[in-house]
Amino acid sequence: MQQETLATIAGTTPDTRLEVVLDTRAQDEKVIELRRLAWGKGVGWYCQQTLRLEASEAEALLHALRQSRSKWGHQSARPTGKVIPFPTLEEQQERPRQQTA
Repeated sequence: MQQETLATIAGTTPDTRLEVVLDTRAQDEKVIELRRLAWGKGVGWYCQQTLRLEASEAEALLHALRQSRSKWGHQSARPTGKVIPFPTLEEQQERPRQQTA
């Protein structure tokens, strides 16, 4: 069995983090582990929770998160309206002024 840490994500507080680990078993079966870690004074980082996902479950989770990002993300995945950019100060100075009669 071989384990490789794919990512370590900072938690909402300095004493928590989420670790994403790829666990390869003897039969070349790959499992993703999501580990909730906490920091304990005198103990160091320790695992509070572990969620093991088979490859098909991890793929389905990624798909579900991408599809629903506009509901849980800070910004919507796709802009809802057309944006008309305002000219910058440099653009205004480069354009010749139109004179009205």
